[in-house]
This record gives sequence, C-alpha cells and structure tokens, in this order.
Amino acid sequence: MTLDNESLVRAFYDHLAGGDIDQAVSLFRDGQTLWSVPGRGPLAGEHEGRESIRTALGQWEKGGYCRFERSMHALCAAGDNDHVYAQYVLRMGRDGVTGKVGVIDAWHVRDGELAHVWTFFEDQYLFDEWSGPR
Repeated sequence: MTLDNESLVRAFYDHLAGGDIDQAVSLFRDGQTLWSVPGRGPLAGEHEGRESIRTALGQWEKGGYCRFERSMHALCAAGDNDHVYAQYVLRMGRDGVTGKVGVIDAWHVRDGELAHVWTFFEDQYLFDEWSGPR
C-alpha cells in the first residue's frame, strides 16, 4: 500500500520531467488541493485547486522565470501511508549561469490522490533570488 503512494508521487515528478504538466496536475484531488510555497518570489504562496497549481507550474516549465531541472535524491513514505516525502535538487539556469538549491516536498495523499504539498528550500533566499523575473 505504501508503494502505491510513493508511486503516485513519483509519477507526478516523472510527468513534470517529461513536460506533461496537465498529466501531473491531474494526479491532484479535484476540489480540496493545496500547494504551499514559502518565500517572497513569484511562486510563493498557497496555490489552491488544480487550475492554480497548473498555472504556477506552467510558468516554470515554460521558462517564464528561469529553467529548472529536478534531480531526485530520495522518496520515502511515512508509516501512516498518507504522507510521502521527496528530496531533490533544483538546478536553476539563467543567462548561462546555473545554481542549485536543495528542496524537500512533504506530500499528503488522500484516497489515492495528491491532496496537499508543502515545499521547503535549503536556502530560501537563493531560491527567491533565482526564481524572480529579471
């Protein structure tokens, strides 16, 4: 059962890596969904509902701010079978310069669908600096 939730979260990242935002967002529950991103950059805030999440992810995937590459380090499920944690590095590129920041996403899976995700950055200031438009 835990493997199912891990696989669901992994599928989300696989869809993003493949450029299929619609398929990634379709894994979220219809209705009560939330993606919470800390900071002061343009992605910061609480994105409620599939459409809001799709819009936010779409800006990043189109290179609207800078380009991101995700490199997954760890994916594990908690013993309660409702929470999955993903650790990865965002490699950010802009104007021929690259940077990287460690990220942990804490997922809540409800009834086989993604319900909530809270994102935490290793260096919030670096992410805010890189993620903003120039």
